[in-house]
Formats: sequence, C-alpha cells, structure tokens
Amino acid sequence: MVLASQALTAISNTFVHRDEWHARADLEALVKILPVGVVLLDTRSAELAWFNREAGRIVNHHCPLERP
Repeated sequence: MVLASQALTAISNTFVHRDEWHARADLEALVKILPVGVVLLDTRSAELAWFNREAGRIVNHHCPLERP
C-alpha cells in the first residue's frame, strides 16, 4: 500500500511540474513578442536575470554597447 501511495505521489508531481513548465513556456513566449520592453531582475542580487528583445533594442538605442 505504501508503494502504491508513493507511486501516485510521484505521478502527481510529474503532472504538476509538466503543467508549471508549460505555463512558464507560454508566459515566456508571450513576453518575448510584447511590443514593450520587459526586464526581469533578481530580487536577491539586483542583477539582470532576463529581458525581452524590445528591452534590448531600447537599451542598445539609448546606450549603445561598445564594440571592440
């Protein structure tokens, strides 16, 4: 009975993680195509974690990256 319960928990966890992964992938796909800049910062380190294409375009337009 314990083994069946553990198997059920494992299967349930697999579905939860799969659903979370799909939700995150859908959100990321949406944010990538937004016509506005989106920047994600790590709240613990205040470092840039992610940005979409429009945010990169805006930043590069206003503060061009130095090229060697």
